[in-house]
Formats: sequence, C-alpha cells, structure tokens
Amino acid sequence: MSDQITEKIQFSLRGLSTEQFALIETAFNDKDEIRIQHTIRFARSDERKWIGAFGRLEFIQNDNPFIIIDIGAHFELTVESWELILDTKNLSLMMPQNFAIHLAAIAFSSARGVLHDKLEKTPFNMFFIPLLDLTKIIQGDVEIGFEKIVGHDLGVINE
Repeated sequence: MSDQITEKIQFSLRGLSTEQFALIETAFNDKDEIRIQHTIRFARSDERKWIGAFGRLEFIQNDNPFIIIDIGAHFELTVESWELILDTKNLSLMMPQNFAIHLAAIAFSSARGVLHDKLEKTPFNMFFIPLLDLTKIIQGDVEIGFEKIVGHDLGVINE
C-alpha cells in the first residue's frame, strides 16, 4: 500500500491501557546479562472501527523475566478510513506499513512513560525501553485478521 493511502487515514487516539505490568524482584541480580524481548501486536474492533496497537516488553535474565510491561494504544478510525483499508474479500484490515509503524511507535512511547512511572521510586529505575527502529521490525503492510503479532529479541543490553 502506498503512502498516499496512509495520508488519507483519519484517526484519533481514544485511550491507553496497561494490559500487564509485573516487577519480579527475585528474578533479578546485578551480575548476569539482561536481554530485552519485545512483541508488537495489532487487534481490531469492527463494531467500533478501532485498531489497537500493543507493545509488550520483557526484561529477561537467565531466561526469567523480571520486568514485564504490555501497553495498548487504542485508535478510532473514521468510517471512510476504515473502509479505505478494509479488504472485503478476506475480511481483514490492510494497514500500510508506515501507518502500522506510526501506531506501534505511539504504543511503545506510551510504554516508556508507564515504565518510568512504575519504576521511578524503586532500585529498578535504571531500566528503560530503548529506542526501536520499527522500520526494521514492521517490514511491510500489516494485515489484521483478528490479531497480528510480530516479535523480536533485542539481545543483550549489558555484558
């Protein structure tokens, strides 16, 4: 899909949700390396003409997560915009790549704020969500049947 379609999509942010937050202090030590794994998923509500972009991150040490955060950003599209990306043959939504990246960026940016708020007065305040190059993660248009998940392991963040 083209950027011309992306430019025609009219939408508004209608809400944010903390789907999950967990701090498991006993799973952390200050010696072993830490990995960050993230997942992006998209969901839709046909009735409301909403798209949800969900960003989930896990800070992992020794195969055990010690911080888990899953944030949803909920967007309402105009009826015209919904119909613009609706694939009536497959009954799916086809989000142009740049639009999907934009929604995912809002979800992950929101997760940064929530994580800071949750950890601000704890010894875990040193952990933050790194900047993500979503163009390397979302590499094409995104089809939303009922749920689409894209996940990656960001690798080691300390040696």
